[in-house]
Amino acid sequence: MAKSPATLAALVEYFVHGTDGSIDITATLAAIEADVLELVVEHESKGERLLTGINAAFDAHPGESMSTDYVITEALRLMGATSDPKTYASTKKELAGFIKANHQGEKLADGTWERPNSLFVSNKGRAVGGGTLGLQRRSDLK
Repeated sequence: MAKSPATLAALVEYFVHGTDGSIDITATLAAIEADVLELVVEHESKGERLLTGINAAFDAHPGESMSTDYVITEALRLMGATSDPKTYASTKKELAGFIKANHQGEKLADGTWERPNSLFVSNKGRAVGGGTLGLQRRSDLK
């Protein structure tokens, strides 16, 4: 995969040079690895925080099918994110992205789902928060 010039420039900043001026690959990879591991921990922590908020929204309405917008609004409220205007929009976007990434996806030509083991599923019928396409946790399905 081709990298953008900005990505390549960022990688150059990691270069560790040996005493002879050549790039020390082992030391450079160790420097990159440390930052990548930090990013992974940060990303996983964020995902856990988002899932906690979403689960709280579903827990507040056991067994209900809810519109995605309603789930996001409830999660924001239960996470306390509505009181901080600086992070409200970004947290709302992150919640929507998390739901989309962990949703069953589209129905494929063979009748199966894109992600059959997803956390969330959609179903037709009346949804809390309006609409006829509701979102449910897969774990709540009987």
